[in-house]
Amino acid sequence: MSENSIPKSAIMLMPRAPGSDTPEMRMNLTLVFKALGRIEEVAMLSSQKAPELMSAFNKAYLVLGKFAAVVGLEKSKAKGALDEIRARIILEKALIVLEQHKVRESDATRQAVCDLDPDYKRARDTFDKLVALHEVMKHQMKSLEMAYTSAKKVLGEHNPNLIDQRSLYDGVVDENKHAGDQEDSIFGTPR
Repeated sequence: MSENSIPKSAIMLMPRAPGSDTPEMRMNLTLVFKALGRIEEVAMLSSQKAPELMSAFNKAYLVLGKFAAVVGLEKSKAKGALDEIRARIILEKALIVLEQHKVRESDATRQAVCDLDPDYKRARDTFDKLVALHEVMKHQMKSLEMAYTSAKKVLGEHNPNLIDQRSLYDGVVDENKHAGDQEDSIFGTPR
């Protein structure tokens, strides 16, 4: 993604589950899109630039994770609303419609009645949008995670905070011993 294709402001609207009183949620994903646009920088990354890039990926991951959780919850609510609408149609309308059209009742014909209902269509459309949005967010989170890991590998040995400090002792200090423990020596046990 080039610098010109990154929007100055990336507001995404999330539809709400059918029956919800709240308006569409506005999600500001500007930080996320900027970080996704910087993934290609990992290919030419230096150890001096890696911490800043890792920070950008981490911030975007956290923002996206928060919104993905909200989308996941709304997706569950939309699935519940869709199931409720379907049940109401089957119990209240399906038999009447099938008798009017002189069609035998079966799972397929009951589903056909649901598929023709405008409320069911709207609820299914909202659920499908939320499923797609949630999947995209999960894939973007995975991309940010992989980019972060790649930047961390570039940083590797140049950052003492990322090195396993236990390996620095190289066996000189017994890690199982604690301060004040007595150690046997070649001269026998201490008195």
